[in-house]
Amino acid sequence: MKKRFVIIFPLLALLFVFSACSDDNGEGSGPVVRNISNSGCKEAGVNTESNGASSPDILGRTEKIVCKGAADGTLRITHQDLVVNCASKFNARVWLAGNRIVLTETAEGEEANCVCAYDLTTEIGPLLEKDYSLVVKTPSGEEVSMAFHFSPGLNSAFDVRK
Repeated sequence: MKKRFVIIFPLLALLFVFSACSDDNGEGSGPVVRNISNSGCKEAGVNTESNGASSPDILGRTEKIVCKGAADGTLRITHQDLVVNCASKFNARVWLAGNRIVLTETAEGEEANCVCAYDLTTEIGPLLEKDYSLVVKTPSGEEVSMAFHFSPGLNSAFDVRK
């Protein structure tokens, strides 16, 4: 019985010590992706097999990045009228260094013989009220750069093709 106590007590003490430690460096946790959503196909897809269409602007839409701020420090980035394969499944990753935010969007999945327009929304936060530069890496490999001042009242739109 005494041997068990001698073994178990130090193990419990070590467990307590390690559980009490934190890897927080005092800077707080950085922004995280809070939500990723998409609108689904906004209208019937365009068949790419019969007409050989592949250009992102075949639907005659203006692709935009819309940034909106919220009081809780959330930045909502909506990639409006993103034209991709009809069978796409979306994901996003965010990287922040100082005042530079890099959002990498991906569209993966089975290939279908059509494309359609989607709105892809990513919410990140919390952000501080200050100037930022945002780089959006689109599923097609384009990089769209823009600068903005984050505040709860932020509501800015940027054309992707400019």
